[in-house]
Amino acid sequence: MQAGNKYSIQAGYNGLQPEVGVVGWWPFVWNKLLPSKVSFHVWLMVQGKLRTLDRLVKFNMTDQEMCYFCYDHPESHQHLFYECEYSKCCIKLLQDWLGIDILGIDLV
Repeated sequence: MQAGNKYSIQAGYNGLQPEVGVVGWWPFVWNKLLPSKVSFHVWLMVQGKLRTLDRLVKFNMTDQEMCYFCYDHPESHQHLFYECEYSKCCIKLLQDWLGIDILGIDLV
């Protein structure tokens, strides 16, 4: 910090944040057509920040870690959106209904 510059909490916070580039899915998530709560949940999903059971176990918020859909594997972001057979079926039905290949979209 140069002499004469004042420190601010915002400047400190911004200095600690990693620089991220613009992602291609941004306009599809944050637009006027989607309700803001849907946009927020989709954004959490894309970021891998949903409160899946594996995350809740880490914070001692539950001791249940098995997926509620299949009861075969611990619930994680990876399992819930890419590995769970029930979720795969739901995603397949959704992509057929929308006429797009959801699994072929690169979200990162």
